[in-house]
Amino acid sequence: MKNNLVVVSLSNNYSRQVGKELANFFEMFYVDLNDILEYNLINNKMLETAGKEYFDKERKKIINSVTNYENSLVVADIELLLLNNNFVYFKNNFLVIYLYCKEPELANYETSFKSGRNLYAFKEEDEIVRKFADVVVDVDFKTGNLCESIKNAIIKYAEEMNEN
Repeated sequence: MKNNLVVVSLSNNYSRQVGKELANFFEMFYVDLNDILEYNLINNKMLETAGKEYFDKERKKIINSVTNYENSLVVADIELLLLNNNFVYFKNNFLVIYLYCKEPELANYETSFKSGRNLYAFKEEDEIVRKFADVVVDVDFKTGNLCESIKNAIIKYAEEMNEN
């Protein structure tokens, strides 16, 4: 069983919020991939001054470095994971957990959903993320402890993997 987690949802803000709680719950090191990229100055300013090729190379170096972390819970924007198939790097060492939320519920976390984000894009991203996620947790904002639900989903996944 993999001892690292990647948490994604269609709301980056929600992923960050849950990721922090989950890292504390599992006593793991919390890593926000976007923050690490920004800390290393892998940002739009670098893209403008150094060019796309150098920018992509430096971003890939950071992502490869993060995929070697131990006992870590990583939160990353879906766009970043889907870009250049970055999620493939995480699949080897990380259990990918997708927090599925219905679009109206995401409006509490993302302004893009409040402003009527394209429903087609929402469905398309959902479909893609479901394909590479190891565990999909349907988030119900009205009930229970989400960390416990995620823990139970991970246990169920581990049991299924042991049966195969």
